[in-house]
Amino acid sequence: MIEIEKKLLSANGWIAAVILTACTFGAYYFLVFPQLANQNEEVFYRQVKIADENTIFQIEANIPKYLSNFQESILILNIACNPPEENESAQGCDGLLDLVSFLIEDGNEIGDSHVTLRRLDLKDQPAVVRNLYIKYDLKAYEVMSVPISVQISSGNGEYVALSVYDNPPTGLAVKWSDVTCKTDDETDDKMDDKMDDNIWICAKIDSGKALQQSGVENLLLPPWSNRLILFIAFAMIWLAEQVLSYKETRDEQPNAWLLYLAGLGAYFLFLFYAVLYLYLLTDIPLIALFYAVLLIFYIITLPKLFS
Repeated sequence: MIEIEKKLLSANGWIAAVILTACTFGAYYFLVFPQLANQNEEVFYRQVKIADENTIFQIEANIPKYLSNFQESILILNIACNPPEENESAQGCDGLLDLVSFLIEDGNEIGDSHVTLRRLDLKDQPAVVRNLYIKYDLKAYEVMSVPISVQISSGNGEYVALSVYDNPPTGLAVKWSDVTCKTDDETDDKMDDKMDDNIWICAKIDSGKALQQSGVENLLLPPWSNRLILFIAFAMIWLAEQVLSYKETRDEQPNAWLLYLAGLGAYFLFLFYAVLYLYLLTDIPLIALFYAVLLIFYIITLPKLFS
């Protein structure tokens, strides 16, 4: 009978996996993560600053560039009250914000389709359609962060248009007909100083881009990246053991072969993450495909070379 090897990894494999995991976490958080986080913000989000005429009451909005009807997206409003430093008796800021949303197709509002908004920082907060009212009461120099879920209930539409009104008058009826929708190419990082101007930020409805964004935030960024690094590091060492079929790699006692396992596992891990990065965060999928083919090629051919 053929004896089946029951061990998942040899002694060399376990040590190599621990070394590779530790090195990968160190390289990820000290070198890779800051760049990934910045690139994710640049590629998939738009930062917009809004201020009143005295620049005392300010809003910074982090708005997704792409939305999809099959998943929710998160929009974050940071509301700040920053009176001048020379004003020692500065009072706080209070009032009501109205976050307004429209679903747009061919430059026209779609009346029978809805954008659903819901505050995530309040428990049991019901979802609302089109208008989300946010009450604020801030002390001087206080900042309030409001995460908001944005969902599209229909697959129709090209854009979701969003704008914020501060202390809207009673019975305000905002209509799409007189507003200007600014896309990514047309919008700079700061809107007009006056909040009542009809300047809107538009997020494009693009399921492919939204799926890429979800992949980046669930595979390449914490917290899920921590679990993926641990799993992939051990998986790549296991794969390296299958490639390096020398008996010495599976000795009961650790030996110099663990360095070969760690090195080959690190190379496989690099190729794996290169595929994810190039496909999810760049516009060069052909190079991502090249790295994927290269990884598969090594997995197929190296066992024959080391047999």
